[in-house]
Amino acid sequence: MIISIISNNQIADFKVEENQVILDVLNIIAKDSNLSLHLDGLQYVTSKRKKESVSIKKTFQEAGIYNGDILYIGG
Repeated sequence: MIISIISNNQIADFKVEENQVILDVLNIIAKDSNLSLHLDGLQYVTSKRKKESVSIKKTFQEAGIYNGDILYIGG
């Protein structure tokens, strides 16, 4: 599935699997992309579709994140 991530007024799309843990994906993105992510102390991201925060320790499926969702990181 494809999700969008917004951090520090930057947006990027990523292909992820539903069974991946959100934190694992964010760590990969922080290392391998041009998107500036600050993960220190981060415990939640905000889903635009759900309009609520979800734990980064859950898989996308467990968190109810689906194709086309937008995740806000850091506010």
